[in-house]
Amino acid sequence: MNPYRSMHVSLILTAIRCALKRPSPNCIPMSGMQRLQTRNYFSAYLSDSESPMRFLAKSVSDEGLTGIWFPEITGGGYDKTIELSRLKNFTMRIKFYYRERLFEYTSPIEFILHQYLPIPYCWLKLERAKQRLYNVKTLIRQERIDVLRVLLREVLEGEEKFDKFWMINRLYGPRSSAHPGFAQLLKYYDMLLDSLVDTGELLKDGTGYVVAPKAFTTIAEYEEDDRRHKNQINLQRLIVVLTVCLVIVGLLQAIVTWEIGNK
Repeated sequence: MNPYRSMHVSLILTAIRCALKRPSPNCIPMSGMQRLQTRNYFSAYLSDSESPMRFLAKSVSDEGLTGIWFPEITGGGYDKTIELSRLKNFTMRIKFYYRERLFEYTSPIEFILHQYLPIPYCWLKLERAKQRLYNVKTLIRQERIDVLRVLLREVLEGEEKFDKFWMINRLYGPRSSAHPGFAQLLKYYDMLLDSLVDTGELLKDGTGYVVAPKAFTTIAEYEEDDRRHKNQINLQRLIVVLTVCLVIVGLLQAIVTWEIGNK
């Protein structure tokens, strides 16, 4: 056997053995900060060219890895043992569910090092510090027309359907879900998107929304009105400038006339 492959397989086995000391439960909490704080476990997978999670490891023995084999990307699996000699045909993937963070590893060396060094802990502390700084910010609500512009741009780039959660994530980033004002944002954009449905710019599609053709007309009319408004402002400014110039010329003429009259 190729020495490099033999070492690589040994590292994979070592990493999976380490992960299986704290295996993840069948039901992993994905929301709710209090529930997320209970997470501190691993899921160890083997990946192939067709699926990133082809095999879920449950135990390691001299015969090989025993676990659940998933023949399709979606759907159920069945119990199976993968011989050690076949491990070279797979890529390791370990998911570390640590509090509110998820760390993924495809390198056994990186995973092993992270278990002996407090790197996940440090990353978690850093992310929490970033979140506290983010929470100080005021999340400015966007106007209807600005939201409509964003939606049209996303549609042209291939987005077909969206909801209020997608909208907030697009406007404010993924940290917004942990912001103290997140509930108010949800209510605001829920009402805003429904108002766009009422005026015909959006169509309701199940639990989400799609952009209607009228949205293009609304944007075009708004931009035309905005252009006219700016032209009027520019014209008013020009009139003010000309008026000031006429006043200055009048004053100069008056000064010249006064000086000539006093000679």
